[in-house]
Amino acid sequence: TEAAHGARPTVYGAVFRTRTRTALQYGLFYPFDVWSQDGPKGTVWRAHEGDWEVDTVLLDAGARPQVLGLSRHCGGVRRSWASVVRSGSHPVVHVALGSHANQLRAGTTRQDPRCWPEVALPVLEALGIRPQDVAASGRRIRPAIVPVAARSPAWMRYAGRWGEAQWAGFPGVEPLAFGAGPE
Repeated sequence: TEAAHGARPTVYGAVFRTRTRTALQYGLFYPFDVWSQDGPKGTVWRAHEGDWEVDTVLLDAGARPQVLGLSRHCGGVRRSWASVVRSGSHPVVHVALGSHANQLRAGTTRQDPRCWPEVALPVLEALGIRPQDVAASGRRIRPAIVPVAARSPAWMRYAGRWGEAQWAGFPGVEPLAFGAGPE
């Protein structure tokens, strides 16, 4: 909703423990996802409602950070804590413009073709487009953290989808519907 635009950025945090490790998981919700890339015959775009991205810090038995994992289209990326850029004790995560994919640094990252509907791949190839995400160095924020458990906050009990179908648009072609919002 429009009210969310003026609200303080928020992440939803959970802690998962085993005997030897602890995972600190931070979920970021984006109500709408609109990615686009200019191509030789116009703009190619992809959009959907409801987008969750997740960052995870894995701690050893002594509660020392070991690994940072970031979600992004159809998978993710992970790095040893020693190689992660940090601001104090916090990792610096770059969010890609429009797609919200999490990146380890500013710049351009190629999207995994498996994230596109199979019927779109020949169209992208014919247009000479290799979809990519762009993340810049922008304003740094430290969001509020809301603890999450199986039944709290109340929306954790919602059993439906967080959005409607995904859509892809290509020059001169009707938009293509594929997939559904995340559960």
